[in-house]
Amino acid sequence: MRDNYLLKAGDVPIRNKSAFGIIDHFGLYIGNGNVIDNHPERGVRVVSLESFLNGRELDRIVRFKGNSYERSQVVRRANFMIGQDYHLTKFNCEHFVNAAWGTEIKSNQVAAAGTLILFSAAIWGLSKLR
Repeated sequence: MRDNYLLKAGDVPIRNKSAFGIIDHFGLYIGNGNVIDNHPERGVRVVSLESFLNGRELDRIVRFKGNSYERSQVVRRANFMIGQDYHLTKFNCEHFVNAAWGTEIKSNQVAAAGTLILFSAAIWGLSKLR
């Protein structure tokens, strides 16, 4: 592993989760080679960065822009959520990271999937009008 990719507490490592590269898995680096993530089967938990990567490389890292105090607050919020259950549309790994960062609790992946479903339904509905 590349010196933990020079991650700092509060940074968000993101790895690809799907075979086709369309689903990402988000975690929150908390230091000492550990990540807090929100796993579909296990909920919010602490894992090693190696376990988080699950044999894959990091796709990208979103760097937290705050100072050391703000980083500690992000880690505190993340630790407070340990044990919470995963929910695909209401509290997935992306929702978790946004909550820990103290920003809007949202998931761009869920929004994109919803848009795709609506667009597909509209196309299907229009095709039935013929």
